[in-house]
Amino acid sequence: MGASPINDIRKQADATLTRKCNRRSGDSGGPKFALSSTPVFSKSRLDQDEGDLFGEKPPDDLHRQNIVNPLRTHVGIGLSLALQGEDFRDSCSQEFVNHYGEYSQIRKLFGGAKNSRSRANC
Repeated sequence: MGASPINDIRKQADATLTRKCNRRSGDSGGPKFALSSTPVFSKSRLDQDEGDLFGEKPPDDLHRQNIVNPLRTHVGIGLSLALQGEDFRDSCSQEFVNHYGEYSQIRKLFGGAKNSRSRANC
């Protein structure tokens, strides 16, 4: 079996997202950064990040294409901030979900909920 085109697209989108969202203000060879327990993100910073993602241009616009895909029904967004003195690193992560239908009836076809995990998951 050959490589899946979907997996290739996901890898390209992940690489683009990593480039766009992992920002740093200091030299990456320095000391370890501690994850902030009380991160604060300014509106201007969030606007800049959003603009970077929506402003992608073809052919390097896989993340923008993912965001505006009309099949997306749910999105999860995570932000983190790591600090070391005056230097920082912030990162964002998104998960996009397509809700194609209800699958609860599948369990009944395979003998109930206790068996659904081993036989009905796809």
